[in-house]
Amino acid sequence: MTIPFELQVHEPTLLRVMIQIREWEDGQLPALQTISGRYLYFRIAASHLQGSEASQHLKVLQGGVTERAMRQRMREFEAMDLIQMEDNESDQRTKRVIPTEKFLLHLNQHLEFLRRILSQNYLMF
Repeated sequence: MTIPFELQVHEPTLLRVMIQIREWEDGQLPALQTISGRYLYFRIAASHLQGSEASQHLKVLQGGVTERAMRQRMREFEAMDLIQMEDNESDQRTKRVIPTEKFLLHLNQHLEFLRRILSQNYLMF
């Protein structure tokens, strides 16, 4: 029996890469094991790309998760020394989220693993 084209996995190698990345994340970065932790991690990384002047307060980082979940993850990230909280100079009622060296180390390890896995399976320039 032949499987219809639309029901086939079109990029099995890419799917294997996605699975390997997810398995590595689960083993190396416990903070990514929850939806809100994963969301916060990538929002902090995205904000960091925009530079230190980018607004990184709770409302900006919250996005698609509840405020309660985000506050809990932020406390956990702070306890793991992944972020530090600073007063927001433009609005004293809020705090800014600053990634620590440890966060950036994890992020760079994450990127290195991603690059290595992709280069094993794809020609990269």
